[in-house]
Amino acid sequence: MSEEGVSRALAILNTIMKEVEKLGGRVNDDLSMHIRDDDVSVHLAEGQDKVPHELTKREAQAILEYNEEVKKYSWASKPKIRKYDKVYNGKLRVVFGNGKYLRDSDSAKLEDMLGEILVCLYEDSERVKIAREKREAEELRRAEEEKRKRERRERIGLEAKKTIALKNKANDYRIAKEIREYIAAAVEKGGDEITLEWINWAQRKADWYDPIVALEDEYLGKRDHGKSSEEKDKVLQVETNRSWWW
Repeated sequence: MSEEGVSRALAILNTIMKEVEKLGGRVNDDLSMHIRDDDVSVHLAEGQDKVPHELTKREAQAILEYNEEVKKYSWASKPKIRKYDKVYNGKLRVVFGNGKYLRDSDSAKLEDMLGEILVCLYEDSERVKIAREKREAEELRRAEEEKRKRERRERIGLEAKKTIALKNKANDYRIAKEIREYIAAAVEKGGDEITLEWINWAQRKADWYDPIVALEDEYLGKRDHGKSSEEKDKVLQVETNRSWWW
């Protein structure tokens, strides 16, 4: 902008901001304006006219030197001199965030268009509001979708764990049932080793394996029926190895 254009632009901005504050808005630190629930901003620019370029002394000297060189060398480089210049013409325009603008005309200056400028600002704030609400709705939708997916993943993981635990308990129940069947078969066959003490001991072990009875063993403690066979057998192996340390 020209110096005069800058001076006018600052005065116009100052007037706009004061009016926004009167209407309940506020001016932010970055000079944007908070209108209703959203921030909007404007910028001012000065128009330019295209005029024939006037040669500078340096450009004129460059042309003279080129004219002399080209007589001697065909490869001499002709200086590039623009044909036109752009000069500020004092006509300002105020541009809004939605691309709309108002500008000086022959019949009216921006200083006389304060009402129109304020209307454009509030229209732009409505545009920003609609875009914000759309963005917030999309963010909420994505958050809810991610929550739904996360809850489903967690639910699937929980179902998998419960199913594995159910299978492990069923395996323990099967072992308990097989032990009881074995006890019954051993008692039926008879033998010196089949004593009342052994029967009671074996039945307690069946009850220890059985997840329904879930007997706590005097030496082995409670069996974690939901764990895998490998994990449960590892506990037995540890206790077996530990007995050798004594």
